[in-house]
Amino acid sequence: MFITVLICTRDRPASLNTTLDSLLIPANVAASDWELLVVAKDSTGETTSVCQAFQDKFPSHFKFLLQHTTGKSNGLNEGLAAARGEVIAMTDDDVTAAPGYLAGIRTVFSQPDVDAAQGRVLLDCEGGYPKWMDRQISLVMDAHDFGDQMLEWKRHIAGVNMIVRASVVSKIGGFRTDLGPGAAGTEFTEDSEFAERVQKAGLRAVYAPQITVYHHWPRERLTKAYVKSRYFKVGRSVALYRPLKVPLWRYALYVVKANLFAEVAAAWYRLRGEPAKALHGQCEARLDAGFLLQHRTLRRKKESRG
Repeated sequence: MFITVLICTRDRPASLNTTLDSLLIPANVAASDWELLVVAKDSTGETTSVCQAFQDKFPSHFKFLLQHTTGKSNGLNEGLAAARGEVIAMTDDDVTAAPGYLAGIRTVFSQPDVDAAQGRVLLDCEGGYPKWMDRQISLVMDAHDFGDQMLEWKRHIAGVNMIVRASVVSKIGGFRTDLGPGAAGTEFTEDSEFAERVQKAGLRAVYAPQITVYHHWPRERLTKAYVKSRYFKVGRSVALYRPLKVPLWRYALYVVKANLFAEVAAAWYRLRGEPAKALHGQCEARLDAGFLLQHRTLRRKKESRG
């Protein structure tokens, strides 16, 4: 089994350097059954310098491509096309891979009936977990820690630690380029939509705690405003592949009521000293609002085309 670890990056040379260091440890470098492939969207030249240094130091393991298109999904698709691995592990440029990351992939995918895996994702929050971040909110921030045993997986697979066989990509295709970072207004859920196609194709996915990464969250993103904005953008993204099953006007009334109720409930929970519960309703209401706005935009585009 040959493994490709695929990372798309854009103008984050320092965090990318940390991620690459965690993968190119002596135990991994000693193995010949894998490659590390970086697709870089680089506007400053600093990322290219980091990648060139790693390629010079680890020529048998490391290579990189410069991305000339826009958007993470385009970068992922370019990487998938260039990957040599029978198994492709996708992660981000702001993680630290656990020492047993590659060994975990080998163990899990030595089982021939495993087609895809959600690896364990532990959050590394600068300054510690905020008081308002509970398990539900951390899931939307891509935390995936469901214990120490491998489980059948029927849910969203987070792109920060998504592993698939190359045959899966051949069967269901790559990532939708109108979703994900760099796609206008729809910066999320390229991984969720991909995972839905994995499940619809009848392929087997598992949760694999042996494959662990630590996802770094900087202090400036650990704010309630950022989380609510993230939910809103997730709602917009989801609308591109999930239909609205009720009339637009009826859903709009529901969203207005939901947002009003969420603000009243949030004030009540804050008075009770329960900041996580205060945030939950606000976030869900923002997600519904994003879903509504995107469907309204799609409806107007359709009407303008006549």
